Amino acid sequence: MSLAKQIKDKLSLRDAARLCGIGLPERDKVKFRAPFRPDENPSCTIFRDRITDWSTGEKIDAIELYALAKQVTTKQAIGELARHLGINKERPTEPVKKWPAFDTGTQADTGALIETRGLSIEGINLARDRGLLRFGKVCGVRSWVVIDASGRLAQGRRVDGQLYPAFRDLGERKSHTLAGSKQNWPLGVMEARKFQHILFVEGAPDFLAAHCFITWAGRQHDTCAVAILGAGNRMPEHILTVFEEKRVRIFPHTDEAGKLGLRRWMGQLIGAGAKVDAFDFKGLLKLDGSPVEDLNDLLQAPEQLAAWKEVCFP
Repeated sequence: MSLAKQIKDKLSLRDAARLCGIGLPERDKVKFRAPFRPDENPSCTIFRDRITDWSTGEKIDAIELYALAKQVTTKQAIGELARHLGINKERPTEPVKKWPAFDTGTQADTGALIETRGLSIEGINLARDRGLLRFGKVCGVRSWVVIDASGRLAQGRRVDGQLYPAFRDLGERKSHTLAGSKQNWPLGVMEARKFQHILFVEGAPDFLAAHCFITWAGRQHDTCAVAILGAGNRMPEHILTVFEEKRVRIFPHTDEAGKLGLRRWMGQLIGAGAKVDAFDFKGLLKLDGSPVEDLNDLLQAPEQLAAWKEVCFP
């Protein structure tokens, strides 16, 4: 059992809040104001021992609440809470998750991705060759799956582009994260060790789109993609050393959650010693005239050749 899991087993969200002098509602699903940002209209609730900020999509557990309240890193928070709770800081090696058997996909799978996402065959092949794209059944439906060699995270989307049906407490959803995944894991980070340049994106579609731009620019030799699958996720502190002295370009979504995610990730990456900048989609339009809101959208703006050329580092 990981040290963080041991802490969460002993320390509830409300216990952590009391430890930090923060008042939270005693009942779940009661709306209250966000504790760490201006929030005129209460937008937070508690469920399953986590705060969900419905305005930003951020989810905060006991450890993250303590880290934010004390203004320390997650690693420091774990250390302080372990000492407070009398937990041994030695943690066993976390086993790599064994996912269901996935395959490299059929011609029909590739064709569907090209049609539904506007991806290029070269980009799809690069992601597949790097072990980051697989295909198989998720929730009983043929899906494309983003995954990496760490075995810590796997997320699927239907090949046909439809929503996964509601199941138990899960409503209809465009993506399904496999049980046992570490949602805050930066997908592809271990593979990034051997590359100097990193395109840092939000979400699985942008992850594949980044590979299209890498091949378009002919930068397979020195550039890779890393994805965080959700704007509310904060990367584990122990993995940030991978980014040291690397050039990282962040492609945040243009919504409010994406802007908050940009600030969070940029702070973590700069703190890790990376050379960081961010791509701005402002003023870019898709073929249908609607604004480009993310990197996958940019694939649908082929007339924006100047923007395409600015995606990868010179």
